[in-house]
Amino acid sequence: MTPGLALSGIVAFAVGFAALSLLLPRAERAGAVPLAFKVFLALGVGHGITACIAFVYLVVHGCLDRSYIFCELVVLVTVAVVSVLARKWNPRQRLSVTHSGHASRRYERLLLGAFGIAAAAALAAMTIEMQRFPYGDWDAWAIYNFRARGIYRGGYDWRDSFSELLYRSHPDYPLLLPLTVVRAWVYVGGESMVAPRMIGGLFMVATTGLVFSAVAVLRGRAQACIAGVVLLGHWFLVRHASSQYADIPLMFFFAAAAALLVVQDEVAHETDSGALAGAGLAAGLAAWTKNEGVLFVLVLIAAHVALVAGRRGLRAYARQMLPIAAGLLPVLAIVIFFKSTLAPTNDLVSLSAGQSLAAKLADPERYLTIANELYERAPLRLISLLAIYGICVGFSIRRATGVAHAALTWVLLCAGYVAIYLVTPYDLSWHIVTSIDRLLVQVWPTFVLVYFMLLRTPEEIFLFDVAPQASPARG
Repeated sequence: MTPGLALSGIVAFAVGFAALSLLLPRAERAGAVPLAFKVFLALGVGHGITACIAFVYLVVHGCLDRSYIFCELVVLVTVAVVSVLARKWNPRQRLSVTHSGHASRRYERLLLGAFGIAAAAALAAMTIEMQRFPYGDWDAWAIYNFRARGIYRGGYDWRDSFSELLYRSHPDYPLLLPLTVVRAWVYVGGESMVAPRMIGGLFMVATTGLVFSAVAVLRGRAQACIAGVVLLGHWFLVRHASSQYADIPLMFFFAAAAALLVVQDEVAHETDSGALAGAGLAAGLAAWTKNEGVLFVLVLIAAHVALVAGRRGLRAYARQMLPIAAGLLPVLAIVIFFKSTLAPTNDLVSLSAGQSLAAKLADPERYLTIANELYERAPLRLISLLAIYGICVGFSIRRATGVAHAALTWVLLCAGYVAIYLVTPYDLSWHIVTSIDRLLVQVWPTFVLVYFMLLRTPEEIFLFDVAPQASPARG
């Protein structure tokens, strides 16, 4: 890794950490777990924010050259200063860890050892795959790195990268990953193929750490270790970390939005809305990563309406929706600008013109094809083991709107994927076979996060040093 590449990662992380320090409440007491949660969030969110800054600079300045580094450093200093001043004006600490106890030291060390072995094995496998496929898989060099090269080499003519003549490279895809690669190349001063590999690895590490630390904050370290082992037990997750696809950043932003929704509901002060703004920001960055992210934004809002407006009324819904919109809308404005001024029409939309969607939705053969392909390709053994484990340990019945919001968002997202398959203009079997693995990777970390939020913890099962659940600090 060159110094320029390391600096690009450090600056992106620092931007994310400063922004999250501005949004999230500080821990009620110092500890490694809340800090780790913010660190892993910052790894991914920082790269998302800097990809937005890079796009705005690209449009305003006309190209991404070395002067962009100075602009980014100015943004970093500004956000850091504002964050420090905000802390001085409002020094209260409100974030409280709510897990219900501690497992015995021997039991917890055993689980930590298991998670450490799983993480080391996953890291080794990812490194080997990166060496075997240094340019990534098909979509990496045909779409994402191809677009990055077009922007980087194009200079002031970078808009040519979105010509309809290049329709096979999907020029309508959002630009978070290509611009993150271009940004790293600007710091390096050349097209280093280490950059896209490093970015994929960072998002893989960030996702694993995010799921582990979120579960640890909310349900305890023992539960977090089990969740981490299960997360890394999906072999295709590790395989895709080296693919240099946008699905890896996307799965991070899905999981980040879900985690922040739960954090806001369970451990933040009721008057703090920073975690909701962070969830909106993560959802917006998902839309800036892939077209599936736009669907995620829609289902997240739909789930919010169904749960909050239905339970608490429209006034409570509006009060919670405002911070979500504050985090979401700035990024969504960038996505809308890109889609309306640069991106050609999406192929699914253009090819569907003139086709009968109603006939497809009414065709039972399409439903059977989708069910059969899911049966063949979904990790059924792992899901079966999880189901058996859930039956054995039981579920923790809690009135948690945040967990329900995250779970309903996940269900609606999966339903949306099925709906897209039903109306696809392509051959249905071909479309499923070429995309189902990536869709499973996108939703897997969020599923693990939500599932282990709902399960009873080892402390609750074996009554290890159980303490009363801490209530959020009120000032």
